[in-house]
Amino acid sequence: MKNNIFKSKKFKYGSSATAFTAVVVVAVVIVNIIITSLSSVYGWYTDLTTEDLYQLSDAFCEELDSLSETDGGKSYYNFVLMMDEDKFSTYSAETILVYNTMKQIVSRCDNVSIKAINSTTYPEQVEKYKLAYGDEIALTDVVIELADENFEPVSDATSKKYLISSFFTVDDNGNYYSYNAEARILSAFWQFSGKNTNKPVAFYLQGHGEPTLNNVSMTWVNVLETAGFDVQAINLANEDFSDYYDIEAAGDANNCVVVINDPKFDLYVPTATDPNAVSEVKKIRDFLGTNYGNLIVSVGAETPELPALNDLLSEWGLGYSGTVVDMKHSTAGSAGTGVYADYDQMKTGGSNLASSLYDVIFGNASASVKTIFKSPAGVVVHDNDTMSAHGYNGIYGSYPILYPYSTAKYSAEWADSDEMCLLGMATSEWDVNDSTATKSYAIVVGSTDFLSLDYSDSCMNRRIMYTLLAMIYDEMIAFDDIRIVPFENGTALTVTQNQATAWTVISIVLIPVAAAAVGMVVGIRRRRL
Repeated sequence: MKNNIFKSKKFKYGSSATAFTAVVVVAVVIVNIIITSLSSVYGWYTDLTTEDLYQLSDAFCEELDSLSETDGGKSYYNFVLMMDEDKFSTYSAETILVYNTMKQIVSRCDNVSIKAINSTTYPEQVEKYKLAYGDEIALTDVVIELADENFEPVSDATSKKYLISSFFTVDDNGNYYSYNAEARILSAFWQFSGKNTNKPVAFYLQGHGEPTLNNVSMTWVNVLETAGFDVQAINLANEDFSDYYDIEAAGDANNCVVVINDPKFDLYVPTATDPNAVSEVKKIRDFLGTNYGNLIVSVGAETPELPALNDLLSEWGLGYSGTVVDMKHSTAGSAGTGVYADYDQMKTGGSNLASSLYDVIFGNASASVKTIFKSPAGVVVHDNDTMSAHGYNGIYGSYPILYPYSTAKYSAEWADSDEMCLLGMATSEWDVNDSTATKSYAIVVGSTDFLSLDYSDSCMNRRIMYTLLAMIYDEMIAFDDIRIVPFENGTALTVTQNQATAWTVISIVLIPVAAAAVGMVVGIRRRRL
């Protein structure tokens, strides 16, 4: 009878044992590589974060399933990365988190795909994702687009490009304090599916000599619609905002905006001779302060002094006065002289809000493309103490955003506490102690031709306006039970002390003890030979 090789001393203690051990180790390594690869493809992970950052919520999955089928059939979507997928998946803490969410969605849904374009090698392939001239593509940007069943992009559909920071909530100091990728992604899918029928409205004011919508169809209307708004002309002398937007059903008008573009006559207010006249100022004031709406006003060198409008703007710490001329930093044309904005003051010499907007608009790109204010008026930014449009507990302020160069000359005089610029903005967070409180914006642009087609393909004007409109409405839709996950102690990658202790014990104590025990057994058996 032959001896069993597995029971022989040569196998147990000799070269055969060494070879067998080596084979087992190699097999374990191969299995580990295979499992690691599969986990990367299918999203097999164990989430040890206290906030469950790395797993999709049940509510999100339910909404996701509901968006797979639309009246027109199955909808298909692409996540498009601006660098190779392997690089994006490890590029930074932010991209790792966002990539993991996308991978889980792709694993769950057969109608969602991830595509990657090396934008450094093939910049021409990402040109179509630029929103306006001067728009830059960052390596960490993520595009969400509508696709066909072969995951080829639908040519006539609008894609949506997001900064990596769009998937997080950022505080005033630029620090991430929560993760909102679920809401962001669902909002994009929801709009592509055609189910978002309650768009915010951009109310384009009429009745004061403003250009009609037909006359601005390629400028304001185009930009507002691209930014996600429905555009509606309104004459507040005989109409109300509620005629076109159900503010009560929506809860507020926080994503809506009133646009007053190039007015020639003042807003209506009651007077001594007509005390019963409709007050357009009161309607707009209520729209802003009671319903948390927003306001954009464009004025120029030809805009007359309009006391009622300026009084309304002064409640937001803003106004306009006189004209701006700069013979050294301007461009002359048949339609008037255009004054250049000075980016250095925006970046370093202005407010924190201005410098933050600079970072969003230009990123790491060179700010060599001009922003032009044709025939500009001077925009006044008053001292914050004069601003009355705010809540009792709210954070508020008015800020210069774009200045002319120091060589510019203003025709108007202003108080020592005021500042003059080309574009000013006021913000009002109505109640900082209320987690559901909203923020409103008022913006004054010192040119009625800021969105002129003459500048659409050579200047930063539209890019800047898109950035401002994104602050008013970032196309985020509110979903019931969809979580925005706060980071514990300001960090996205944390585990509890108990979890950390448990893993420390397993990795540092149990595994070495087990290995030592095996070694002792082998040693004892060898001594008995």
